[in-house]
Amino acid sequence: MDGMDAPSCPTEEGRVEFVVWSTTGGGIAAGAPPAAGHQEQLEREINAFVLQLSSGYIWQHGAWDEPPLYVPLNRRGSLVFGVNADDEWYVVYLLRRVTEAFEVAVQIWDEDGEFLLIEAAYSLPSWLEPASAPNRVWIFRGAVHCLPRAAQDDGGDDETSSPSPSPFSATGTIDVSTPEKALESLLRYAERAKACGEGIEGCISRKLVGYPALAKETMMQATACLPHQVALCLAMNPQRVSVLAAAYSASLAKDRKKAATELGALPGMAEAAREEDRRDDGKVDHEQKVQDKHPLVPMVVTFNRWLYAEVVQSHDDTAIEGLMRGCAVYRAYVHCRGRTVGDPDPDQNIRERQLDAAMLGFKLSLGGLLLPDGHTDDVVRLKPDTSTVDIPTSYSFTRDDDSWLHEPSARLNEELDERERELDHASASGFNPDELVGRMRQFVETMSNVEGAV
Repeated sequence: MDGMDAPSCPTEEGRVEFVVWSTTGGGIAAGAPPAAGHQEQLEREINAFVLQLSSGYIWQHGAWDEPPLYVPLNRRGSLVFGVNADDEWYVVYLLRRVTEAFEVAVQIWDEDGEFLLIEAAYSLPSWLEPASAPNRVWIFRGAVHCLPRAAQDDGGDDETSSPSPSPFSATGTIDVSTPEKALESLLRYAERAKACGEGIEGCISRKLVGYPALAKETMMQATACLPHQVALCLAMNPQRVSVLAAAYSASLAKDRKKAATELGALPGMAEAAREEDRRDDGKVDHEQKVQDKHPLVPMVVTFNRWLYAEVVQSHDDTAIEGLMRGCAVYRAYVHCRGRTVGDPDPDQNIRERQLDAAMLGFKLSLGGLLLPDGHTDDVVRLKPDTSTVDIPTSYSFTRDDDSWLHEPSARLNEELDERERELDHASASGFNPDELVGRMRQFVETMSNVEGAV
């Protein structure tokens, strides 16, 4: 890796980037490339560790078969988080844990540049300017470190003229011209860097209070009535829900109409459709219980809140219900506004939940038939009768509380309250908010190069 991989490089919006540097085994900081076997083994161990920590978490963007977050060693890695900033901070939490468990150091940035510094805006040492910030901020041994000024640049902290040693200075040369040289300085002056970064670390620690449980709280479970093929795809890899949601939300009306037709032709669906037509002709009582081999599975699907909102709120539900009426198996659920399919004495709440589950499942199923890169064939080819994968189901059509879709976010209010407390504390310490605004504006303009960021 060369200096072009430093955090000052432009990053696309909605993407967090990072480098996890090995500090042992003849690593970069030792002036020689790490032994291939050591690097590969360490990389495998790190990713197994991250996968275990993030088990059950649904990322905003994922691939069909690959893990959304892969952590390479000594080279740039990234994660697309899009509109879901929770993903970005979960990456920060996970990489902090990585630096606790392994002998590595981490640099991390996004389109705004050093976003850890932006989060800790009220706690930055006054000497830390845009020109001096690149390659100074690291996550190391579970905490944020900030490389101090070299001794020859030190006159004590800007806040004091005391001749006593400042935690923001070192006793030798600090070279931050490249990430490699900065890493050498970090290892040499680790204690000074930790002291220099204490204010920043305090802010980041407060931001991550409650993790990983807080991140898992953003998960949302809901029952979706799905064809066996789609249900199996999600049971094999729950993260695929992000791919289905993206395909559905980005689809055009004509593509959804075509997909609805193809949905009705899936193996098992056509046979069930003929049965439903018999019901509509009066040959089978509508209250007769649904066959045991009904092609729709009431699967409990895990989303994150952003994905759930994306699926529920994308496109007009009236138009989607019209497409459901054209698909015989789903038409039964639309007709069940006054009854529950297969239940002669339904409960009103169950009827509503059942219709919601059918609508949610229909949308995800359309997404499954609109996948890019040939993955739709992966769905269609699945044979439910030969699968041994367990599918979590709920025949009471359970769903987590989703009232947050229509209510102000409690977490947003908590964030605003925290910022107000920080500002009050800073003002009591003689802090000038106007000066901060000017400094942060300079940071964003200098480091992120994102037009309109301010």
